[in-house]
Amino acid sequence: IRCLEAVTALAKVPQVDPHRLAVTGAGLGGGLSLLLGALDERIQAVAPDVPFYCNIATGADGADWPYLELADYMQQHPEQKDAIFKSLQYFDVANFATAVTCPAFISLGINDSYSLPKNIVSVVNQLPGPHVMKVYLTGHEGGGVLHWQAKMRWLTSVLGGPSLVSPVPPAAPVTDKAPGKATDHTLAPSPPAATPPPLPPAPPAAGGDHPGVPLDKTTAPAGNAKP
Repeated sequence: IRCLEAVTALAKVPQVDPHRLAVTGAGLGGGLSLLLGALDERIQAVAPDVPFYCNIATGADGADWPYLELADYMQQHPEQKDAIFKSLQYFDVANFATAVTCPAFISLGINDSYSLPKNIVSVVNQLPGPHVMKVYLTGHEGGGVLHWQAKMRWLTSVLGGPSLVSPVPPAAPVTDKAPGKATDHTLAPSPPAATPPPLPPAPPAAGGDHPGVPLDKTTAPAGNAKP
């Protein structure tokens, strides 16, 4: 009910085109995305990632949380098993799949132990509308950032309008503490180097090379001898 109310509120936002509404989510949000696509004709596209609650009865037999809690409860109260599954039918995405007529873009992870791949595939096979299923060799994280980018491109192609894949924004200018005043960080040209003072004249020669200057007889390292 809250999700349906959220769609109603979103459709009333002036900046939103009520004829180009899509829903997406992961895990529980993925399951709710499919339910909204089935229950609300205003939804023009759904893009669930690794959705929960697809064939709950099968998930209770082999999936991790939250199905483990369900299995533990039924072990303690086996007499309530039929009543439990009867109630859960109202939340099982598999029972709404045939009503999702809008385009769908679904992802799953082969090694997902929460949203079992076989359960998701069984729901996808019931979708009557156009759909794409992306399979990743991952767990419950699905395709991560790469899938998100693919999903945005798909939504752009389905809904039309400007691209939903935002380019990398330019770096913001560095500002000082004064608001509205940008700090110029352009490197100024280096000032010309000062001309060194002239060397003092060499003492006059009085025979020999440089009399008065002791001759350095230190042996230079090999390879560095002066000619």
